[in-house]
Amino acid sequence: MISKSDYILYRKHPAWLWLKKYNPDFLPSPDENMQAIIDEGRSFEAVAEKIFDDAVRLSQADFASIEDYAEKTRELIEQNTGTILQAAFIHEDYLCIADAITLTDKGFVLTEIKATTEPDKEHICDLAFQKAVIEYTGIPITKTQVLHADSEYIRHGEIDVSKLVKFTDVSVKVDKEILVATLKMREAVDVIYKDEMPSDSLRFADLGSAKDWRKIYRKLHPNLPQYSIYDLASNKGRGTDKLIAALEDGDCELIVDIPDSTKLQAHQIDQIKTTRSGGTVVNLPLLKEFMNEVEFPLYFLDYETINPAVPVFDNTWSFQQVVFQLSIHVMQEDGSLEHFEYLHPDNTNPADRIIAKLEEYIGDKGSVVVWNASFECTRHKELAKLYPNKEKFLLNLNDRVIDLEIPFSKRIYQDMKLKGRSSIKFVLPLLSPDLSYKSLNIQEGGTASRSWREAVVTQSRHDKEQVLSDLRKYCELDTYAMVEIYRYLDNLCK
Repeated sequence: MISKSDYILYRKHPAWLWLKKYNPDFLPSPDENMQAIIDEGRSFEAVAEKIFDDAVRLSQADFASIEDYAEKTRELIEQNTGTILQAAFIHEDYLCIADAITLTDKGFVLTEIKATTEPDKEHICDLAFQKAVIEYTGIPITKTQVLHADSEYIRHGEIDVSKLVKFTDVSVKVDKEILVATLKMREAVDVIYKDEMPSDSLRFADLGSAKDWRKIYRKLHPNLPQYSIYDLASNKGRGTDKLIAALEDGDCELIVDIPDSTKLQAHQIDQIKTTRSGGTVVNLPLLKEFMNEVEFPLYFLDYETINPAVPVFDNTWSFQQVVFQLSIHVMQEDGSLEHFEYLHPDNTNPADRIIAKLEEYIGDKGSVVVWNASFECTRHKELAKLYPNKEKFLLNLNDRVIDLEIPFSKRIYQDMKLKGRSSIKFVLPLLSPDLSYKSLNIQEGGTASRSWREAVVTQSRHDKEQVLSDLRKYCELDTYAMVEIYRYLDNLCK
């Protein structure tokens, strides 16, 4: 039987659905960070459901079979129940459990609850599947909508659910998509009855799944050569699937063998040239120009954040990146280095203390060096909006920002081993192999965010002091990594 989650897997890649049914060992199991995201979605859904007055909520656990579950849904609909949450519908090989179906004076309204701030293509596909199944059972749907977080709502006191969430009518998009959905649904059923997996080519990846499917593809093909066409950086925008398809059809296996006549984007052309060079390509004049922009002292700055779907602190909103930790390495012109940090220890909004520490640690002059400037700069803009008396200071920080990722993202410094990537987690081991996150208990931002929230906010962990210690080591390495990369680039320019 095809559920709505099965259908979405099929839409992401037909082979993904087949693997789930017959060979799930090739599929990634949710790690702790992914499970936290799943749990976050469920928590948001539980809060959002409160918007429906006098709703009847069903649960599959209360029924002996899925058929009994669907029969109970049918009974409630025949009784003209206002809203049914987690309503079940079965038609032939299809199972749909709808987040909410509501009877109005204009007919039935189908609602999908999503922990997001706006609907996307996947939500439209999801609702098209649901509407098709429900209407196959003889129940007409007159309106489809997504219930999601309202990013304009700022929490003050207890959560006001009526302001936390908003409905977006997606009926027109769903009605257009349903013409495709009915065909794709039949194809999905065909896939689960096949003895052999359908083609696993990247060309069939859809709904933004190319990055995740590449990981699965590599597990399916463990002997792929280094620097294969599957290591080619994705298109900026759509079209990666068509590009890979053309290369596969031309029996092209390696990046170095991609024909010069292939239609590529500039970053892909540069990646091919660098790979063909067999090493590193540096535009030294541009690198010197970039490095000459810095003004001492240099403040290497990094934040750690949480972004809960339901705001946990006053003066925050859904999915806001709330800064709870900062690390700053200060480098003087003579190369001397000093480290400062702040890690919020309490279950309160950290903003006041974060701003105070920024004012304490960062002087009036000097460049603020970050990695991926849009992240830190956006945090400053958000804080300036919430704390207008600090706006001048915070926006001045943005005026002084130097993005150390630029030499790599703008391809001033290129190395074939980076494979077109510019994340500090890839650049650091290349330029400073003695520095590593591997010895740390916390090795990336997702774990940092989850760990602080569990230890400080929900207090579901009992090793708070160890978590705080691990967080300090991790965030300090983030800024020290920038220091080492800066030194490496500076030496190249001498």
